Amino acid sequence: MQQPIVNHVTLIRMRLSASLPIDPSSLAEGPYLLREAGVLAKAHYDKLAAIMEELTELKFVFSTDKNYLYAKSETVGAREAKEYLLAKGFQDQDFQIHLEYSRGWGMM
Repeated sequence: MQQPIVNHVTLIRMRLSASLPIDPSSLAEGPYLLREAGVLAKAHYDKLAAIMEELTELKFVFSTDKNYLYAKSETVGAREAKEYLLAKGFQDQDFQIHLEYSRGWGMM
């Protein structure tokens, strides 16, 4: 079997920490602001979980580091993944897609 000339890896990156529209110094004003921050953070993590569920259907594999959740595939293209997520109701700002190419042949 002949090796492909170019291999690609689609990498989808999603921020783990929720960007809260609340000034952290205002959290000391009362428990209601802290609860509101918790509701917003929960919504963010629920969205990440929903994206993971959808990408699992496409056989993506997942990893994390300190700041990001990554979904990786060597079979799904970047455009296909983006169109899929947008069709499922997610927005561009929910994720970043990176497409990496490498040569598919070794030494001759």
